[in-house]
Amino acid sequence: MARGKQFPEEFKNDAVELVLSPPERPVADIARSLGVHKATLGTWVERELGRRRKAAGNDGGDAAVSREVEALKAQVRELDRLPAERNHELAHARQDIDIPKPTGQAPFASGSRIATHST
Repeated sequence: MARGKQFPEEFKNDAVELVLSPPERPVADIARSLGVHKATLGTWVERELGRRRKAAGNDGGDAAVSREVEALKAQVRELDRLPAERNHELAHARQDIDIPKPTGQAPFASGSRIATHST
């Protein structure tokens, strides 16, 4: 496989900084203005971002994101469990309270004396 142009490290670093610094411009535009293929510039940018993540103690971000996703899933499972647990507690509490069962009659059956006011 033939190798393309060789670019000095300083050129590569400057090109990457153009991509990463404001104002944001499309990589393709920057690559075209520098006479570099956009995939080549993209490779340089990814390499620099990986180096920065490693220097910051983040081995690429995927592991950190995976840990955060798993923590969020655990929180969702806990929240899903709480209503069922609370319903179970309420069921036991109802058994502890002496609540008369409904008789099927209305509280004021016919024949009850209820004072009525006619206007």
